[in-house]
Amino acid sequence: MLAKPCQPLVTMKQPTAVKAVGWCPWTTDVIATGGGWNDGKIRIWDTNSGSCMTSVDTHSQICALRWDDVNKGLVSGHGRPDHQVIFWDWKPPSLELKFQLSGHSERVLHLALSPDGDKIFSAGADDFFMVWSL
Repeated sequence: MLAKPCQPLVTMKQPTAVKAVGWCPWTTDVIATGGGWNDGKIRIWDTNSGSCMTSVDTHSQICALRWDDVNKGLVSGHGRPDHQVIFWDWKPPSLELKFQLSGHSERVLHLALSPDGDKIFSAGADDFFMVWSL
């Protein structure tokens, strides 16, 4: 196999380590990133320009991100201090908190959405997985 030299199309700089990412399924040039405990921000990026379109401080470690194609929102899974699942309305260029779900006692590590957009699946470091109704 031959190695092919390759350069990134765009480079974006986040102030701290990226702990979660999610590519917006209905807008091909938008990606969300989530920072760890020292940052606690979800950032929405324009991948064409490399610029941050908006950010929201969650005051929490972000461990998972999933875009909701049906309801046009973003779901985030969090670590300390509250280990919650948060649904955000995406109204470009801003994110607005819609609701929070609490039940995990440790970090929410994984998220999945049902194809019809009615349910959220969360799996945590507490050895539990939960199915939530939207």
